Amino acid sequence: MSFDHVHAALADAVYEDNAEKIAVRTPGKDGEETTWTPVTTEAANENTNLAYMRYIKRPITFIFLLVLVIVFIGGCKMNYQMSNNFVFHISSNFDGSKTIFRRLDKKKSFDWDIYISDESLKLNKFDFFGSLYVNGLIFTKTNGEFIVSERTKEGHQAWKYNHEKKEREKIMLFDGSGYFFSLENNGLLFLGVSLTLDSGRRGYDWFVSYPNQGTKKISDERYYYYPTPFFIKNSIAGFAEKNLGSEEDLAKLGKKYGEYSLEYVNLSSNIDAEQKTKKIKDYLSVSKSKDTPCIQCEEEGNACIISNTMADERGKFWHELYLVNDLGRKKLNIELKRIEGHSISGDGKWLFVVGKQTIYSNEYLFQKYSLSESGDCKLISSVNAL
Repeated sequence: MSFDHVHAALADAVYEDNAEKIAVRTPGKDGEETTWTPVTTEAANENTNLAYMRYIKRPITFIFLLVLVIVFIGGCKMNYQMSNNFVFHISSNFDGSKTIFRRLDKKKSFDWDIYISDESLKLNKFDFFGSLYVNGLIFTKTNGEFIVSERTKEGHQAWKYNHEKKEREKIMLFDGSGYFFSLENNGLLFLGVSLTLDSGRRGYDWFVSYPNQGTKKISDERYYYYPTPFFIKNSIAGFAEKNLGSEEDLAKLGKKYGEYSLEYVNLSSNIDAEQKTKKIKDYLSVSKSKDTPCIQCEEEGNACIISNTMADERGKFWHELYLVNDLGRKKLNIELKRIEGHSISGDGKWLFVVGKQTIYSNEYLFQKYSLSESGDCKLISSVNAL
């Protein structure tokens, strides 16, 4: 507001008839006449000051509020660091020569963009014969072959797809989530719905299903939340979980409130697999991660990659990856600070990561690293993930 506008506004409040006679004008309401009240020079000056304050205060208040909004947005940026709208999933085959790369842009749709990459990470669009809604993909032990889960009205239809031959074979229908593992004889191990509450919230358990043999539930935990699970030695599948609930009840299970434990299921007795899971348990018991760690292991469980979410006192957070194996645990030297997904090849020699180099960057990278038993990482290839 300019001072010309202020003076024009004051003309409605103070009227100077002459140097000796001063009156204050009160505008009439609802058609009533304007009245003039004689006042002293001192009172008129006071009224003038009040009028100036009223009209000058408005832009000052606006500027002050604008500054508060800017500071608030800045604070949000520090705390939330421009949370992204992209979701990524990566799955590697046994020797790391191929990966399935899935990307979801939540701003645009709920349809995944799916790519099959080669050793150089060149992304080739995967068109599953055009019209199927793909809910999950995972490689089998046969190179070039993977299991595709299509969401249908009847449930999740599992297909075996050969990428080299462009051939597919129907396996079975199952009521599961997007996470599942391939078993021998076309069997599937998956997390499926075991309970639906009145609120619509669902609880999940582990199921095993084979064609022509039906489906069998093999756990009774009713998980309401779980990160990406792992599967080792065709025997043990599981994921990390934060210990919540009654401290007394947790103590009976040998758990401490707020710490992380390993939730897993045994398909068969395997002493070696149980020893591998003990190393993961030991790591989780001392983890300082601010969010539930994500665990990915090679097929034999000899090497597992675990993500940690770290944060400082201002709420700025970033991710770190650790290798857990027979040599202990070691932090990996990864370029990316905001990690949206990671996968290790079945032979444990290759690590695939997608994320951002800085916490405020808008650029997502898809990277491939060579991985040694001692935890040495070497960047092999890096491409734009968008």
